[in-house]
Parts: sequence; structure tokens; C-alpha cells
Amino acid sequence: MYEQLAAILSDKIAAGELAAGQRLPTELDFARSYTVSRDTVRQAIAILERQGLVSRRRAKGTFVAATRVTQDLAELRSFRGGLIDRGVVPTMQLLEFRPVTTPKALVGTFGRHEAMWLLRRYLVSGNPFATAEIYLHPMARAIPWDIAEQHDTYTLCERFLKTPVVRASATIRADIAGRSTARLLDLRPSSPVLGVTQTHYAASGETLVCSSLRVRGDAYEFHIDLSSGIALHDGLTDATVAQTGAGYSQMET
Repeated sequence: MYEQLAAILSDKIAAGELAAGQRLPTELDFARSYTVSRDTVRQAIAILERQGLVSRRRAKGTFVAATRVTQDLAELRSFRGGLIDRGVVPTMQLLEFRPVTTPKALVGTFGRHEAMWLLRRYLVSGNPFATAEIYLHPMARAIPWDIAEQHDTYTLCERFLKTPVVRASATIRADIAGRSTARLLDLRPSSPVLGVTQTHYAASGETLVCSSLRVRGDAYEFHIDLSSGIALHDGLTDATVAQTGAGYSQMET
């Protein structure tokens, strides 16, 4: 029964009868409408949530998920810039921007000077979409709050530090929001998010930015085109794999 109900609701979402961002009726309302138990409704909604078709918001209810935003990993571009290129204009909120003692893990990167720590939140159509925790090179201490508030970090590096980012590496993983991220993204702590940890480099090889991006898992995905190239051993078997044409991530924060 719950699989049938999930299929019915999925079809309604696909047809636009349940629009992106729309709040779903309560479990009790669904149960009355389809003459099923609330447990059946609960299981059906859980299926839709796993499929990324709906998302639950703390103390607000369950909503039809927004259309996923796709970012191309083959492009060296800021997170905000990549969204804008795809017709999505995010609002940036600067929540923290201050000097901090360089974390032990970054001492080899930034030295023992104080790094600048920055915390952003991104909203799309007024809804929380992503958070970014960023450590900037110590020379960023000269940047005032109002400048950091208005510009993404690629622009800060190029325009105000006169040292553009020319290369970036990224590690992407599936994660759960946890309490602090859930609070900022209006999610349950157990909700899925995409975690992207990145290092951004200048032409000299010096590290300019270390960032940790956490994006709602129901609204975001990555894309990369692969092309044939030099044959490489995969390191585990004798099989060979094709080298991709895309070397670095475009993502910043």
C-alpha cells in the first residue's frame, strides 16, 4: 500500500500537481484522502524522501523538493558563480568573518599566522541551500567585513588580494547534516547533505583558501564529462582506465 501511495504522489510531483516548494498535506490529511493508515502515509513519504522528491523541515512540515541544481566539476568557478551561470541567483549571508588561530591541520598550509575564518550561508528563493566554512590566507586580514559580505572568495582573492585562484582540488562525500548545519539549513540533523572539502591554489602553488561546503542533498548534484585519454592502471587490478579530461573541481564557496 505504501509503495502504491508513493508512486501516486511521485506522479503528482512529476506532473506539477504538487509543485516544487509546496508544503504537503499532513499525514492525517493524506490518510483520510486515500483511506489508508497514517503508518502507510509515513512509509510512503519516507520513500519519496529517499528519492529526493520531498524534504522535511523542522517544525514546518514536508515540502516538495526544489529542482536540483547541477554544477559542472570540470569548471574552475566559484560556487556562487556556477549557480548564476545556471540561472540560479543565490543570496549570500556572511555569518562570521574574523581572525582565528590557524588549525593544526592547516599550519603546514598557512604557517602559524592567524588565518581568516569565514562562515557563509547561501539561500535560493529565500530558502537555505548551503553553508560554507572557509579559512582564508592570513593576508586576507586586510579585507573588511563589508567587502567579504558582498563577494565570493574567488573574487576576494583576485580583486582584493591580487592573487587569483588558478587550481583547486576537492573531495566529495555523502554525509548527514548534524546539529549545527541542520540549524542553518532548516533540516533535521539526520538529513542527507553533500560535503565538499576543497583546497584552492595560486599560480605559485601557494594555498589561498581551504573550504568546507555542505549542500542540501535534495537540491544539488555534480556533473562531469569524461573523455578517453591516456590509459592508466587503476591501482587495484590489472585493468586499465581512461584518464579524464577534467582535472580539477570548479567549486569554491
